[in-house]
Amino acid sequence: MESRTIKDAKNKEIQSIEIVDKYSTKNMKLIPCCDRKVLYDKTERPQVTSEMVFVTPEMAQEFLNNNDMNRIPSPANVETLKNEILKIEWLVGTDVIGFDSKGQLCNGQHRLIALIKSGATGVWMYIMKGVDDKYIQKADTGQKRSAADVLKMYGIPSNLKNIIASSSKSAMCILQGKADSKIQSTGYITNSECLDFVKSNEEKIINSANYAKGFTAKFMDKNTIAFLHFLYSESNRKEIERFFEEIETGRNENGANTAALTLRAVLVKDNNDRAAGDPCLKRKQKIMTYIKAANLYLQGMNQKNITVSAKVKFPKLYEQTNGNMQKTVNNWKTK
Repeated sequence: MESRTIKDAKNKEIQSIEIVDKYSTKNMKLIPCCDRKVLYDKTERPQVTSEMVFVTPEMAQEFLNNNDMNRIPSPANVETLKNEILKIEWLVGTDVIGFDSKGQLCNGQHRLIALIKSGATGVWMYIMKGVDDKYIQKADTGQKRSAADVLKMYGIPSNLKNIIASSSKSAMCILQGKADSKIQSTGYITNSECLDFVKSNEEKIINSANYAKGFTAKFMDKNTIAFLHFLYSESNRKEIERFFEEIETGRNENGANTAALTLRAVLVKDNNDRAAGDPCLKRKQKIMTYIKAANLYLQGMNQKNITVSAKVKFPKLYEQTNGNMQKTVNNWKTK
């Protein structure tokens, strides 16, 4: 039986995963022919045709002109598909651009919009015509495969897949220097890119996810703890863990008023504002505040007010190895 082993940074085995095909047909029993029901007439073949076509933006626009019955497009889905095209990750799969018997587009609007927005000259797609008019009632009722699903298929433990998917995307956004414009929504990162990033940093990412999962947090969500732990543990693991503990407990072992305790006060106020329905910190502003507080804490500095405006430039990560904040996220490297 095939298996793979996940290890931590000290090469200690975390989990051994056996890869099993749960839905194997080897032992599946067939219903005898005499007991089968005749539900469909095999002599009445559906009038459906299909072909592989290199679809240009002009063709996509023409297809979308016959799109009266579809749901409202999802900007996030379009953005993800657009980035797959731009990153040369577009693959022809089982999904088709579908038209019903009246020529109305019934499947594929997101892919067509993404093609137009990408600026590419075109991509190969399967075109299917003559689909039953009722198909649109059933199309896309399933759930789109997420980054967490892809990580689980790779072998990441189920209890960590969601934390790792979310924290990896946030970490990638910062490390790629795109946090100023993209940290609010990391949908531009494809599932393939997320998986590649996890493969390249698997041991450290799993360690950080395990730390976050086991950490009792009241003021910070576990996904944020995981990606901050991953980013700072490169050279400040013990310090960043003390930072999280002080935020949660509200205590410093030396009785000092640290940046962690100042941040705790900010988060307490933000939670109260949120509960009262008052204006509260947005995601980008909150993450910038975390990073600014962590940078101050790691340098042994404090500041009375560490909230930041979302309009200012995203702060760099403090690296204790340099003794300053000159090492930017752009030259941060994994080991």
